[in-house]
Amino acid sequence: MTGMTTADFAHESGPPPPYKLAASRARGGEPSILRGLTHLPVVVDPSHAAGRRDLVEPLAMAAAAVGADGIVVEVHPDPDAAPCDGPQTLVLDDFARFAARVEQAAALNGKQLGVPVG
Repeated sequence: MTGMTTADFAHESGPPPPYKLAASRARGGEPSILRGLTHLPVVVDPSHAAGRRDLVEPLAMAAAAVGADGIVVEVHPDPDAAPCDGPQTLVLDDFARFAARVEQAAALNGKQLGVPVG
């Protein structure tokens, strides 16, 4: 590894350093960039990324529109009474509408929603 910088090593052994990823985001969205760096599926977690219920749907739709392979969200019948993560958790009664909107966004990239695992 002589002659390699930390950034070179990080890029060779995994995702590029943050400055390269940030510079690349303007060219098509994070899932598209990651797809070029790995053979693994790209799964996005807008619940934890946002930390706020009102941002989960727009982030999920954006992820679906740019080709994410999966989206993970938290759902609870009464998020305000949930033992943890309530502020970022979707209301169960709203989930069907949420899924329909995400499905529309996924169709922009030729994707369809699949059957949930588990």
